[in-house]
Amino acid sequence: MPPQIPCPPRPPALRRYEKISDKKMKTAAEVLCKGQPAEFVTYFAYVRALRYDEKPDYAYLRRLFRGLFAKEGERVRASHPPRAAC
Repeated sequence: MPPQIPCPPRPPALRRYEKISDKKMKTAAEVLCKGQPAEFVTYFAYVRALRYDEKPDYAYLRRLFRGLFAKEGERVRASHPPRAAC
């Protein structure tokens, strides 16, 4: 059996992004979405529960946000006017 060769250390940038990812995953959706509509908490809970090989239910997610837009659309439109095409 050949001798074990230790893995090279990870670059600092990669370690930094891993730390950021860990922090985001450990932060509750309610904290991340504080002050936002409840649909965002539902979205984060849904996508975090997906397994890597599981296909998201895009129709469900579209309904979730279409319902939000129907409920709060006028307020959203007023605060985000359309941009002029360049």
